[in-house]
Amino acid sequence: MSVVASETSLIDTPERAAGPSAERVKRRLLLCAGAAAAVAAGSFVGEPTAALRADPSLSHLLRGMAVIKGALALGAIGALWWRFGRPIDEGMAKAYLCGAWFMAGAAMIVWQLGHVGVGAIAFHTGELTLLTIAWFEHRAELGNRRRGTPVARAS
Repeated sequence: MSVVASETSLIDTPERAAGPSAERVKRRLLLCAGAAAAVAAGSFVGEPTAALRADPSLSHLLRGMAVIKGALALGAIGALWWRFGRPIDEGMAKAYLCGAWFMAGAAMIVWQLGHVGVGAIAFHTGELTLLTIAWFEHRAELGNRRRGTPVARAS
């Protein structure tokens, strides 16, 4: 009997019992497809410069940095996968998507060693976008709670 009670406690809201909505599935699909497209586009960025080809230790260092950037991009994509499972404003969702796509594509640009500076700027732009949107979203929710205004729930 305790097994049944623990299984029913996992489905604590009607929204969870109904399964994912079409909007949530669409956002998650856009997240993954856009990140894959950004990585594919980043892989077509030019050849490494002559200076990087001449210094293998520098190219190893930059490729290591690209791996770290890729891991951070995967972490951001995982966090957004979770975030898109909850109600979110459409404008915030678009900004989150753009930030994650920039990070994913930039990691591949750095890996290719063609335009490392452009890749670094794109990565940090995406990262800053995600952090700024998360900060504004949190502040807006706190402000609504203080005023007693119900939080708008958009799927």
